[in-house]
This record gives sequence, structure tokens and C-alpha cells, in this order.
Amino acid sequence: MSADYLPLWNQYIRPLGENYFRLFANSSRASKLLSDVIIPSACWDGSYRSISKKAKASRTHVHAVRLRRELQEAWYPYAFFTNSLELDRGRDLAPKDRTILGKHVVFTYEYDRDELPFFQEQLEWLLPKKAWEKSKIGKLFYLCSEQWADFVGITVAWSGGKSLHIHITFECKTYQSLHPVVGSAHAGLMAHWEMLAKEVQAILKPSANSDGVPIKPDPSLKVPGAFRRLPGGTRLLEKDNLLGMPTGMEVPQVVLWERFRDRAHPKASMLFFQPTKFAKASRIARPQGVAANSISFGNVLQRAEIDYCEDRLREIYTGYPQLDRLQFDDTRRLWIAHFRNSAADRNPSSVMLETHCTVQINGNPSAGTARKLEHPLGEMIKLWLARFRKERRPEAQSVAANDDDLHARHPGSQMISAINGAADADAVRTALEKGLPSLIRLEQMTLLRGPEGSAKTSSIMRRHPQIMQEIDRPGLALYAFGDYANAEEKCDAFNSLSHPGVHGVVWKSFSRTYAEICKELGLGEISYDDAIKAGNQSRWSMVERKQPKVLHALKQRHANMWAAIGDREPVLFTVHDVAYGWRDYGRTRRLWTRSFWEEAADDGQQISETDLAMLVHDEIKISTFVDAIPAEAYDWLQALKARNPAIWDGAHYAVQRETIAEHNAAAPKPAAIEADDHEIRRLLGPGDWARVTTKDTEEYVTRTCDDPAKDVYARSHGRGWYVRNRNWWSHVGNPIAERIVFLTTELVPATVAKRAMPRLYEVDFETPSITRDKVEVRPNRKVVAEKIGSVAQAEWEGLGKCASAEWTVISNRKGTFDPVWKVEVMSHAAARGSNALLSKNIIQTCTFMSPAQYEQVQAINAWTGRDDLVVASHVDEINQTCGRNLGFRRTGAERHILLINRRLYATLEARGAFAGMRYDFELHLDTEERREARRS
Repeated sequence: MSADYLPLWNQYIRPLGENYFRLFANSSRASKLLSDVIIPSACWDGSYRSISKKAKASRTHVHAVRLRRELQEAWYPYAFFTNSLELDRGRDLAPKDRTILGKHVVFTYEYDRDELPFFQEQLEWLLPKKAWEKSKIGKLFYLCSEQWADFVGITVAWSGGKSLHIHITFECKTYQSLHPVVGSAHAGLMAHWEMLAKEVQAILKPSANSDGVPIKPDPSLKVPGAFRRLPGGTRLLEKDNLLGMPTGMEVPQVVLWERFRDRAHPKASMLFFQPTKFAKASRIARPQGVAANSISFGNVLQRAEIDYCEDRLREIYTGYPQLDRLQFDDTRRLWIAHFRNSAADRNPSSVMLETHCTVQINGNPSAGTARKLEHPLGEMIKLWLARFRKERRPEAQSVAANDDDLHARHPGSQMISAINGAADADAVRTALEKGLPSLIRLEQMTLLRGPEGSAKTSSIMRRHPQIMQEIDRPGLALYAFGDYANAEEKCDAFNSLSHPGVHGVVWKSFSRTYAEICKELGLGEISYDDAIKAGNQSRWSMVERKQPKVLHALKQRHANMWAAIGDREPVLFTVHDVAYGWRDYGRTRRLWTRSFWEEAADDGQQISETDLAMLVHDEIKISTFVDAIPAEAYDWLQALKARNPAIWDGAHYAVQRETIAEHNAAAPKPAAIEADDHEIRRLLGPGDWARVTTKDTEEYVTRTCDDPAKDVYARSHGRGWYVRNRNWWSHVGNPIAERIVFLTTELVPATVAKRAMPRLYEVDFETPSITRDKVEVRPNRKVVAEKIGSVAQAEWEGLGKCASAEWTVISNRKGTFDPVWKVEVMSHAAARGSNALLSKNIIQTCTFMSPAQYEQVQAINAWTGRDDLVVASHVDEINQTCGRNLGFRRTGAERHILLINRRLYATLEARGAFAGMRYDFELHLDTEERREARRS
């Protein structure tokens, strides 16, 4: 430091203590931050750092252009700088819209308290000077250095005020080599400032304010385009400072502590910058709150509002047809105005739906002519509600008059609002348990989409009695899961709640139960084909004749089940396929009814015993809602049907079997059709198939190879597919349950559900107020189908001592792993929805889709009118697997490593997929990968 300033420090700093005086006496205006970071990027490659002498100034590039080739001394008269901004070029964009990463980003922290003891406390953070690594700032440096490979250094400057300015610098080239396009730099850098602030706060531990409230860094400095103090610059005091320096004095902004590192720490592989924090909002998995599709606003009107709307309708329809009532139809989920055709009309059957403008005349027509409303009835109701509010003030001020207000009354909206403010898992569960009974009562079919492990199913089970009471319709409740292990687990959990008057039972299919009993008894199973060949109409009839021990075992299981139920009502836990067959009134539905083995009972009684009041379907998939087959499979089925068109509508099983065998011999089944005759008969059943053609939606912007001739995905474009609704949820136009609830964490099946069921009420939520868990992400070119096993094993072996903990690998390429490797390997599908991985560490792998899966998803893209479901499928799979041990399922210090193909990683980033990730990505690159990234 120039001796010119020693008198200044002697007068104003020495009285505070010799240690502080020596800090200032050894300070400097020269700075690596200024020379190596700020000056080289002052004006560079279409960007600049705004430089200013005043805090209140425009973010102009003028000074940066003039100073860019000057030495440090030319910068000293200036006081402020910003992070990098893109040149405006006449677009008149705000600085936040021109924020970029640039070569380096400087995060600045200042604790703004005008107290001399606190100023001294800040100076203590820099001591001891000689043993710098023992100081608090030294410890912060070490933390940043050991943790982040892109960390550069720390500069601490004093600018003549009451506080220090802590500048922490990171280089951006490594990150930008993997992410050439940064989504939202402004929002992302603010999120990173907050993330780093937690580390700064934890190490510096600043004392609390006099009122006991902890002091935190000045939040205005989180804005990347905000002016911050220039190290080595000059400050003109606008008022006396706390050291007694007078107004008008020019004070040097001196560097008290600075350390930059030459190379990355050998332990550091993680990058500071996280792609999930830069991700722009996109329709890939951004929660929509409540999306009611064709539902206008549901059954949320008050009696006074209904009366007012009825009066307006009567003013319009003064003769016949004459309004009888305005009523919400629970089955159709919309408002309907009922009209009388004449004075003699005792059963008003003419109606106007909320989506229509005219009266649909039913029965004997009236003499009058029905007027047409100016707008559909639903829109007119909203207009009348607005008038009602205006006329009835102040007592009617709470009455909603627009879509937003009407939706805000809905329990789905109220539940979302509570979840958005939930600070922890318990608060989310409380919000779900409070809102679900009213929501399920109000909506006949509901889709609930939320994060993994957020207690969607368990909240319904905990509130089961209240929900059934709200539904207030006769019938049982059925919960359907992906497999029997999950169904049994959930059944046990339900019974542990000890709800009065109900008891959970696992309702197994006849096929599953029969297989279990044969195994127990050491008997061979009679197949369906065996039964048909022997002249039986069903396998059941042959079992009755040939295997009486099986029937005895079935009766015993039935008796045991009902002994456990006693006089309570059964609650059924089963698998998806059983739910899909419920409307067919088959053996499985009737087998476990109380009256099944009673001689006097008939099928009608057993079906009545199993009517459903509520069906809860957990973990939906694409196949839950639609059948999707390639054109060659559809043509094969149609040709099969044409062989004998009359046999497919009834139980002509023997003839059907023969016909399928003959057709298969003449024209072998395409691979897309399963071998099961039952599945073939189902696909030949009723339903309207829609033809779609796949196309390149440009989701795989980088392919698995650079040679177009070897592009396995190009062959999937321009292909014909057929798609149809499965419609298992209804029978002859009526739902198979009074209320149906679909649960999922995923975007793709939710998208298919909304297309298949237009009147489905969707509640889509995230938990924005809860801190997100982190995933260790390792983009690697070697993560390809044939090498996944060796790459995952090498990753595990590289964990060192950490490998001794309990690890599970989740990968769709299980066959590439060494079969004697001691680490458990399971597929993504097997892990889906599982609670068995709680407290375990996980390595998951992610590669490009197989061509067959890619083509099917492109068919669904075409059917739904989307162009992002390939990318969304990857997001769904990553989120699902991360949710096995993170988020709501995290119990301690579990680790989760994502090994992802580097080309696929770049593809997902380019398509905005990271906006849909529920977990923050921590990028890890080894030394060679970072070197390669910087060269690219």
C-alpha cells in the first residue's frame, strides 16, 4: 500500500487496535480480481461489465469500452462494477434480461450494520493474516476450494463504509462448455447467490442484531446486474462514516484480503453452477395447479347465487319452455338448466348444458320457441355472478365473478395454495389430508399429480372414513397398485390405522390365487388352453372337476379372509389388471364376495356386493389409459377379425383360439402383439382406433452417433400407429365407481390421461417452499447401453470407503452387469413407487431410449398433439428414481448419483428438461473431463 495512506490509517484505524491497523497498512489497491477478472471481461465478445462512479446510474457500457485496455490505475477513480451484461444493441432490454454468465461471475456479500463493534467483528474474520487458513475467510476459501472445481478465489475489500465487501469468484467456461445456452441467467445467478450465502453465513457466523434477529447479507447484491464496490476504486463519502471520516473525503476501496488459486483442488470434482437453477419455466413438468379442462368451475356456487341465476333465466324464458331449476349434475360434472315444456309437464326433461346456448327439447315439444342465449350458459352464469356482486355489496363482496375467483373456491385450489406455502413434509401431508375429502366428493374423476413420496396415497388412506362419508354413496373402496407386493404393503399400512368399521384385504385375481395354491399343493396348473382343448368353457369348470383340493383351498382362503373381516366392511387392495377387469363382472370380481360359496347366491348378488363407491389407482402409466400399436399390428388384428367376424363378440373361446392359431400360422404375429390370446381378444374388442403418424419432434437434438446413415431413431419417423382409449373406467356410459382418483408423479401419463378423459379434474402440485435435495450428476460419454455395467461398477469402486455403505444400482441395462457383483441391481420399472430403498444410497443410469420405446412415445406425441414427451419421459424416469431415497423419502445422509450419457445430458439441457427436475443437479467432472470440456 502506498505510504500516502498510512496517515489515514494511523488516524482512523489504529485507535481500533494494532491488528486492524496492520491489516490496513498492508492493504493494496492492486487486485487479482480487478486485473485478472474484471478488466479482461470489461468489454468482451458482445458483453461488458458496467462501470460507474455513482450507485444510481444506468448500466451503460461506455466506461467499460474506454477502460478495457487501460492499466489498473486508470480504474481507481471508479467505484462500482456489475457482473457481465449482453450489449443491448438497440433492443431496449432491462439489465435482468441481458444478464449472462460471461468469463467469470462474482458473488458479493455485505453485512450492512452501522455499529463500530460489528465493523471490528468483520475485521476479525480476516485474522490471523499470516496463518490465513485459520481465519474465517480462510476457512471459507478452503470450503469453496475443496468443494467446487470452478471456484477461482476470494477478495475482501473495504470501501470507506461500515462493512466489508466479500467477492467470491467462479469461472464459467467449464460449465458453459456443457451448457452453451443458459436458460435464465438472471434468476439462476440469484439462486446461486442464495445457495452460497448459506455457506458464507455458516462459516462467518455474524453476531445477531441488538434485537436478537440474525443478520444476513444484503439481498440487493444477489441481483447479478446490481452495482457492487470495485476493489481498488474510490469512494466519495456522502456522509461521515462510523470511523469519523468526514463527508466529502475520497477514500480508497482497499483490498484487505485476497487469495486466488492456480488450479483446482485435487478433491474437487463438483461444479458450483447447477443447471436446474438456470432452467427456464417450460411446459415440461411445470405444475399447473388445478386444470379442470372442460369443467368451468364445478359445484361451488352458493344458494343465493343459484337463485339469482335462476331469476335471470326466468326473465329470458317467460313462456314455454319454462325454467324449472338450475342444478349441478354430479355425474356429468357440469351445471344444467332444466325446463318444463308445458304446464302439464310433471317431469322436466328439456335441458340446457352449461356449454350450450340453446334448450335441448326432450319429450312433448312446447308451443313456444326457445330463445338462444348470447353466450353459453356457463359464461352467462359468470356474467350474472359479476352483476350479483355489484348489486349486493357489501354483503356479497366475497362472491366470485370470474374464472380465477370461482376456481379459488374449489377445494383443489385451496389445497394447492396450502401446499405452496408448506415448509416441510408434515405441512404437505396436512394440506392433502384436509383438502382431499372435499375434493373427491366434488369431482367424479380426479388426477392428483405431485412429487414422489409426498403422501398422496397414504393421505387418502388416512382420511378414508371421512372421504367415504363425503361420497355418501353405497359401495366399497378399491385401491389398485402395480404389483401384489405393493398392494400387500399398503393393505398392512391401512390396517395399522385401525379405522373403525373397515378392514383392508388383498383381493387377488383367480389366476394368481390358483397359481399360489397349485404351488402349495404340488399340483400342475391347468392352463386356459388345456381347458379349451378338453371341451371346457373355462379353466374354472375344469378345475372344479379335476382338482377338488384346489377348491377346498380356495374355500379355506375365502373363510380366513372373511373371518378377519368379521362384521366390518372390506376395503380392497389389488393390482391394476384386476381394476381394469372390474366392469367385466368376471370370476376375480366375484370370487371373494361374502356370498360366493353360498348355494343360493347368484352372479347378480355377488356383483352387487362389489359395486364401488371409490377407486384409487396408484402409479398410472400410458397403458392405463390407451392402447397404442404400430400399423402392422393393427392390420394383423383386422385381418384376424375378418377371418370370422361373428365369433369375437361372445364367449366362443374354442373357435377364437383355433382362428388365432390358424391366422398366426399364415401370418406370424408382429412383435408388438403379446402372445396371450386374452390380450388379442381384448384388442379386438369395442373401441375407436385413431391413426396417427410419427414425426421427428427434434427432441433428440444430438443423436447417439453423428452418422445420419446409422441414426436408429430416423427409422421411427413417418410410421403409422393406432391409438384408442381403453375406457375400462366406465361401463355402458357409467363410471365403474362413484369416484375415481388417479395418482401419479409423472407428466407423460398425466398428459395421456387428460387426452383420454376430457372431463378429468387435474390437481398438479409441487412443493416450492421446501428445500430441494441434491443429485450428484456425472455426464459421461461411456454411459451407453453396452457399457453401463462396467461404468457403474467403476463408479462404485471409485467411491472408496463410501462403497462400504449400502448401495443399489437402478438401470434398465441389468444384463450388462457382472452377475457376481455384490451390489443389488434393479430396473427403473422395478424401483418405481417402491419404499424399499429408503435410507439406501443409489446409483442410477440414464441413456437414450431404445428405438422401439422412442417410436411408441412419438406415437403418443402425435396423438396428444405434443412435441416434448420423449424428453419428458426422461424427466419422469429421473425424478421417479431420485424419489426412491431423496425428497420426502430422505431419512438421513443418503447419496444419489446419476450416471447419464453426455450427449443425452446436452440434449435434455437444450430442450429445457431441467425445468422439470424436482432435485438440484450437482455436476461432477474429473480432471480429464474438465480439461476436455474447456477444450471443446
